[in-house]
Amino acid sequence: MRSSGFFGFGAGEKLAEGTGRLTYLDAAPGMAPSQVVAIPAGTAGEPLQALYPDGKPNDDVEFVDATGALITSVPSSGTFFEVRLKSDHEGRSFIGVVGNAESKELKEWRLEYSGPAGQAGEGGFLDAGHTIIISAEPVSGPIFRLMAQWDVSKDRLAGQYTIRTRLTDTYLPTLVPDVGTKYTKGPFATLDDLRTALAEFADLRVVDQATFTIGTPVDPMQATPTIVTDPYAKVELRFDPGTLVGTGVWYVNVYPLRAPPQVPLPDAAMNTIGPKYEIFASQREIPSKKMAAEAFVEGGEARLTIKYTKSELQAFPHLTPTLSPPGGGGEGVIEDNFGIYREDPATGTRTLLETNLALGTYTIFTATNYLDGSFLVLPSNSAPRIAAIAVSPLVFSPENASLNRPVAGIYLDVWTGQPHGLYQRRDS
Repeated sequence: MRSSGFFGFGAGEKLAEGTGRLTYLDAAPGMAPSQVVAIPAGTAGEPLQALYPDGKPNDDVEFVDATGALITSVPSSGTFFEVRLKSDHEGRSFIGVVGNAESKELKEWRLEYSGPAGQAGEGGFLDAGHTIIISAEPVSGPIFRLMAQWDVSKDRLAGQYTIRTRLTDTYLPTLVPDVGTKYTKGPFATLDDLRTALAEFADLRVVDQATFTIGTPVDPMQATPTIVTDPYAKVELRFDPGTLVGTGVWYVNVYPLRAPPQVPLPDAAMNTIGPKYEIFASQREIPSKKMAAEAFVEGGEARLTIKYTKSELQAFPHLTPTLSPPGGGGEGVIEDNFGIYREDPATGTRTLLETNLALGTYTIFTATNYLDGSFLVLPSNSAPRIAAIAVSPLVFSPENASLNRPVAGIYLDVWTGQPHGLYQRRDS
């Protein structure tokens, strides 16, 4: 399941279209996913737009020219422009529903879904929000065609669901079956049953129904690890064999959430790195919305890996001058102090998880079995625990110029989320 869409110019001519085109799986470490688009002749100045498959604006991407400048229309110079994923994205996910909906005098057809109680998207076909599409346009057969793009991220769906098609027709209810002395009963036991079925088309009659699952299946009995990603593969959630209890298969989805922290950050100069992430999961046998610690064996955890980019590191220009050691390099201090936080869904309380940095890969990771919260990346703002301290030079005498020791470097080995160290300069 991937967030997908197309981008185009002018009145809607498509320049590119596809599913999962922008993904961190195709991007170099530290770089945001992007796609280069050749500029067609005669299109300079045409407005650019990005849309989701359902036709709504896609604010997850931005357009840049060959110099890296943001643009909103096709550039008048150069031969290409670039479509790039924003840091703060939403990552909506769609499922294409295929089939047919047609009759002699079609009036209307609908796609609806239902979900078990206790699961995200719970409720019956007629409940509010469970109508996927209403249309009067026929979807002709016999070849199956795309009926709708279903946004499953809106209700954070994960688990087992049932989808159905209902149809109403103005001709079939008036049809009088021409039945002689010999006829084939087909699916109807009596002529009255056939008449009843035709009359039902005066209202919305169920003509098709199917049950299926949404999400990556995680089987506790599987002998190999299972990795679940968000729509852009910025996040990976890994389940190793033997970490979950029982034998029931879980269906898991990771959804980005474009929203600020529930509780404001203590430092207004700080900001999150990318969006927050929510993990929704359900078993077919025991429906649920989230995967709590009880789903894991004692000591069992899932590994959560989050990627970040060079441009996200540079989003702290107000911090780097004071954090930079001599010669610059303040981004490295921020990078070393990244931490993954779990946000409690009820109170918004943030807990800093033990976070590790994979050098040179622009990824950080942690292991946890508390997957029922949301997760975000911040420069660690918890008080550090000092493991070791050193001063060089040891004698610090700024007031005595003859000693030529006006500056001393203080080196701290600290433990917060995962930082390796902290450099501080004092001039007095």
